[in-house]
Amino acid sequence: MNFSDRGLKYQGQGTRDHNLGCTKRVLLVTWNFPPKKGGMENLNYDIFIHLSNGNDVFVIAPHARKAIMDPRVFRAPIKGIIPFFFYALIKGMLLCARLDFNVILGGSLIVTPILYILRFFVPCVTAYAHGLDIIYANRIYQLFVRAATMRMNGIICNSRHTLSLLRDRFGYQAITCVIPPGISIDKYRGRHGEIFKGAAHDRRFILSIGRLTDRKGLIEFLENCFTRLATEFPDLDFIIAGDDPVEAVYHGVGYRDRLTRATERLGLTDRVHLLGWVDEDKKKQLLATCECFVFPVLPARFDVEGFGIVAIEAAASGRPTIAFNSGGVGDAVIEGRTGALLAPGDYDGMLDVIHSVLENRMKYNCELSEIRKQFDWEFLARKYHVFFTQCCQKFNNA
Repeated sequence: MNFSDRGLKYQGQGTRDHNLGCTKRVLLVTWNFPPKKGGMENLNYDIFIHLSNGNDVFVIAPHARKAIMDPRVFRAPIKGIIPFFFYALIKGMLLCARLDFNVILGGSLIVTPILYILRFFVPCVTAYAHGLDIIYANRIYQLFVRAATMRMNGIICNSRHTLSLLRDRFGYQAITCVIPPGISIDKYRGRHGEIFKGAAHDRRFILSIGRLTDRKGLIEFLENCFTRLATEFPDLDFIIAGDDPVEAVYHGVGYRDRLTRATERLGLTDRVHLLGWVDEDKKKQLLATCECFVFPVLPARFDVEGFGIVAIEAAASGRPTIAFNSGGVGDAVIEGRTGALLAPGDYDGMLDVIHSVLENRMKYNCELSEIRKQFDWEFLARKYHVFFTQCCQKFNNA
């Protein structure tokens, strides 16, 4: 690939083929992209990396001061979602005028108003839907995003739950498919399949990782489960890695402060450890050495857990996930194999399962081949190819 200094002049691997031949040229437009933190950000980065294997993929992303420079990634010069929208629209039109894209993919439904305009330049526009994209309670958002989503050639959903929301609430009936967020299992396993380990904590611990929001149910878990576990297992701690989603469009902040106050109120300050965001190496150490990953997600009227990628990372690390079956979590946990799914709010049931894990009475067979077949990027990237091809073929036949 040959780029100019500004990355606008490009000589690619092939010419436009609306039926998507061996080489495809894809433009990913996303508000969620590293170095911002979170599962959606990691997902869009993985889409960029893994679709780039044999394809020409470019990204329009928000402003970031400490981002790694890549001539394929174009970033808004000013922070904020409004400047990003204007930049993405103008940059998208310029790129579409200079390069022949087969497909434009939106990293979430929030960018579909941009894609609605760019669809006049590119034959196939699609987007990746998360549950919260659909239920976010803002009238202006719902007006514009719903209208733009209905004009997409196809929608990828992160779970069956999100697909049902897309059909029930938006009434979307065009091409859809479910492609879950993926992982690269080799990141969590060594050359011969050994789990990467390291000194993560000097005591036994259960683990939670992710953005700190109400739907995660961590305060309720402390009150109803961990207070009892702390008494019954004096050698057990609870580690929470994550922080308030200060850069997210959909969430406010303040949950970490409430979680800290709850920890103090319950007398658990020596047993509950809030680490904030951790890097990938630390995350792998925590996943490889915890007793289990807990996911006490609760239903919320205007919020939803669309999938739960950390449950897959835990399984790849050989650790079970104990979760409430809320939102799309049921697609991330293979019941009886990679963990246990309980009815939301069933704290007695969750306590019993964690007891069984801690006392080695219950073993979960986190079968690597099964995880790889369902969630490894080697397989998921092919599903994107099939989906893009299907969308483009329908456009050509229209």
